[in-house]
Amino acid sequence: MSRLDPPERFPGYCPLCEAATEFVAYDTWYRDYLTCGTCAAGSLPRDRAMMHMLQQFMPNWREAEIHESSAAIGSALSTKLATESKLYFPTQYHPAIYAGAWVDGAQNENLEEQTFSDGSFDVVIALDVLEHVNEPSKVMREVYRTLRPGGLFLFTTPWEKDIATSVRRAEYLPNGNVRHILEPDYHFNPVSEQGSLVVFNFGRDLASSVAQWAPFNTYAAEIIAPHYGIMGTFTDVFVCRK
Repeated sequence: MSRLDPPERFPGYCPLCEAATEFVAYDTWYRDYLTCGTCAAGSLPRDRAMMHMLQQFMPNWREAEIHESSAAIGSALSTKLATESKLYFPTQYHPAIYAGAWVDGAQNENLEEQTFSDGSFDVVIALDVLEHVNEPSKVMREVYRTLRPGGLFLFTTPWEKDIATSVRRAEYLPNGNVRHILEPDYHFNPVSEQGSLVVFNFGRDLASSVAQWAPFNTYAAEIIAPHYGIMGTFTDVFVCRK
């Protein structure tokens, strides 16, 4: 990463604010710094990639009932889903609080053991969540259970296709402790100053693993679309249809 002075600017069209815009990068790490100049919350490439794929695979998403896991309240993606979908259900996970409680505008849910009934949603969205869960297989089965027939699970995660086999970096133990296997790595978490512990570095085997974990029809795409401001590292979106 290196600071850009002056910043780079790219004209294009933003899938979030659905308008002609200028994408601006103040750093070469586009993943976190290539923002939309029109979005009030400044969408990032992964936000735009997620919305682009949602529009492609479910054009009528505004009529859908949507569960967003680890919603970033006030972010460009979460705000659009909340204001334009028929029913938007944001969740976050607070281990010390009972499941189902509402905390700061989101329901407390462990993706591995959800309280939702079978077939509750048309769409489930998880933006950079899967690398932080202890058992991704449980997440996939739970999401499959809570989707209606024909429903979609769209998720992003840093997908390191240069490594063959996914690597577990840490493990949450039954007693609540954490066993660190590799040097701890944390990503930004809107509900925790400590951040979210990275549990997995996913490799090429992630695509085949998803097929084993739940009977989804799965499509995985690396999206490079400069016109939509989708550039840089880890622009992959997984689209899983029940």
